[in-house]
Amino acid sequence: MNIFYIGHSTYYIDTGEFKIITDPGEFVMNKLKNKEMYEKFTHVTISHSHFDHSFINEFSEEITIINKCDVYENNSLRIHGFKSYHDNFKGYKRGENIIYLIHAEGTTLCHLGDLGHSLDDNFIDKLGNIDILFIPVGGNITIDGELASNLVHRLSPKIVLPMHYRTPDFPLPIEGLEKFLYEVNLPIIHKKSLEIYSNDLKNEKTKIILLNELS
Repeated sequence: MNIFYIGHSTYYIDTGEFKIITDPGEFVMNKLKNKEMYEKFTHVTISHSHFDHSFINEFSEEITIINKCDVYENNSLRIHGFKSYHDNFKGYKRGENIIYLIHAEGTTLCHLGDLGHSLDDNFIDKLGNIDILFIPVGGNITIDGELASNLVHRLSPKIVLPMHYRTPDFPLPIEGLEKFLYEVNLPIIHKKSLEIYSNDLKNEKTKIILLNELS
């Protein structure tokens, strides 16, 4: 499995058989137009309908778009959506959000979308064991670095991939990575992209991996 960070909340997950893009925003998708991977998408997950997470206007009709709290299965791929909220007021301010569990190649990935609140113990039990966690950390619109840090330690994934933080290319009124990295206090590894196999994760302890944004 290979994982690339396109930017914002958009990751590209290549399982070999399937090519999954998460939360495609118009700005980040424009960076992909001249890339070979743009022509290979098989599945898209959308956590909510805001413009920076749901730009699907130019996708082929052959691509499977997943945007509901449901279970999707196709051979070795299973994607399960869980209802959550984009704020701490049960969606009153910003609406609902879908958390996705993606099971592929013997690996469980969890994309939290624009989660805006903590998760109770029952919800965490439903998610189960997570190998790779995609978590928003920028605050203001989503959970902030402190709350994200708390969730990381409660979910105990093997690999944490932060997202939805302030960058020069996407200057939303949110925080950068610094607060989250300070609060979470875990080993940090920088990579261009992530190549991972399920056997690599068996005895791993939780660590943060910062992937370079696709340029």
